[in-house]
Amino acid sequence: MVGWLSFLNGQRAVQDLSSQLRAELTARIQQELKAYLDNSHSINQLNVDAFTQGELNVDTLNAPRFFHQTKVSPLTYSIYCAGEDGQFLGTTRSPEDGSFMLMTNNASTDQILRFYGLDKLGNRTQLLQTLSNYDPRTRPWYKAAVTVKRPVWSDIYLDFVVLLPTLTASQPVYDSSSRLIGVCATDVLLTDDLRKFLAGLSIGKTGEAFVIDRSGAVVSSSTDEPLTVGEGEAATLLQATESSNTVIRGT
Repeated sequence: MVGWLSFLNGQRAVQDLSSQLRAELTARIQQELKAYLDNSHSINQLNVDAFTQGELNVDTLNAPRFFHQTKVSPLTYSIYCAGEDGQFLGTTRSPEDGSFMLMTNNASTDQILRFYGLDKLGNRTQLLQTLSNYDPRTRPWYKAAVTVKRPVWSDIYLDFVVLLPTLTASQPVYDSSSRLIGVCATDVLLTDDLRKFLAGLSIGKTGEAFVIDRSGAVVSSSTDEPLTVGEGEAATLLQATESSNTVIRGT
């Protein structure tokens, strides 16, 4: 009986220790995600105020405001605003080498989304890429902000350029007459840096750490398993229940 009671107490102690470890790891992951997401809505508010006051013009081919905001926010992928007539202006960074690009779509570009290189001072350089038939008003981040009429987070989706899990914080812009004049938004790209962080956590010999959205899609994990299935426009996020990793799939 003494041996049996000792076994039960030992088992309970192991379970308690395991629960504490999971809680500590979860808190660390949440803290890391908070660092990724915290500044997005604050950046949008600054740009919404400038848009409303006429200090931000989305019809131009220069975006020094967005360049400097993106530069000082290392976890931010893109910052941009769109007008009700389909104009679009912003900056984005390359997930490969960290270089910055200007994104613009307005009457002067024949309504074609153009990507220009930016030098270290934020000056526009050569044309890098074009995308035809791009209308920001049809994008989920624009529609969501217009629908809820307040700051909002998008669902996690695959960025159409780099096909990496992305979140967008967006906010509608209204003039003094409460008329909608556009939407400002900030993208947060869940890059390999987050995967490296998860992989660096100490979770015993066989443990794994992973993050899923409410639909059950894996948006980051400590494994080297691809996060997407399919290719090109047909690519989607991997569902945790379809993971090749037995720990993730079983959990």
